[in-house]
Amino acid sequence: MNKGLTLLGIFAFIFQGVESFGQSQTYLSLYRDQLPYFQELITGAHYEDPPNSYVGHPYLLGRDFQDGILTINNVSYTDVPLLYNMHEDELVTFHPIYQEKIWIKPEKVEAFQFVEGELFQRFSENETYPHHKNGFYEVVSDGEIKVLVKHYKKKAVYRETGRVTYTFLASEDFFYWWNGEFAKIKNGNQAMKALRQQRLFISLHDVIPWQVADIPEYFQCQVLNDTIPISAYEEFFGSGNFVPATPISIPGIPYVVGYQGTERRCADCTLRGTNVKPDFWDD
Repeated sequence: MNKGLTLLGIFAFIFQGVESFGQSQTYLSLYRDQLPYFQELITGAHYEDPPNSYVGHPYLLGRDFQDGILTINNVSYTDVPLLYNMHEDELVTFHPIYQEKIWIKPEKVEAFQFVEGELFQRFSENETYPHHKNGFYEVVSDGEIKVLVKHYKKKAVYRETGRVTYTFLASEDFFYWWNGEFAKIKNGNQAMKALRQQRLFISLHDVIPWQVADIPEYFQCQVLNDTIPISAYEEFFGSGNFVPATPISIPGIPYVVGYQGTERRCADCTLRGTNVKPDFWDD
């Protein structure tokens, strides 16, 4: 039988099994149940630890494996024993059958997360950055604009009496990521402060129609179509329960001729927020 066809059959069976188990299937149970050759898909050679003569270690959370979540091909495996080598920018796991450390091919990994909460994703951009390597960055703020941290360790000469060896010195760099572009920043505090200090200007037309059916406080909120003329302003808006929302102008007349109104609960942000200016606000 053709060996290549045999392996293809095995891999097809593996992928079918992964899909059938879904995201609730754990890494260890996959090994035990049906994936004795799973390492051929995601891992490279047997992993070797740095020499024992080195002082310290290259890992993020210590020498011991930490349980985590590993995402490959949009499938997440839980309870995966993981080590993140910050010096090589590599991810290492432990083979439960052969009882050895194995290196996970970085191009197969989309993301991984430790139980402590650190989430790492792989990015293909930023290749000119000298510590980019395999592209694993911690995501400390997710969204349209992300704040990323690149953790790395440099190998440095370590000297003591009668001994010269190596040690690992930890460092980190911070980046904004937006629309596939990286921008380096000084530190994480600067990044988070900047994200909190966004001054946004939103017009009424940015939020019309008000799609807030899932927020009880704004149920059935709408701006009425009827125009309240200036002459009737006090009559309709004087109580404060019904407030002006949309000013109405007529071409050729240099002033507002009236307003369309809505309930105060729909338009007054101070009912559930604050009108106190933040420190960064510039008039």
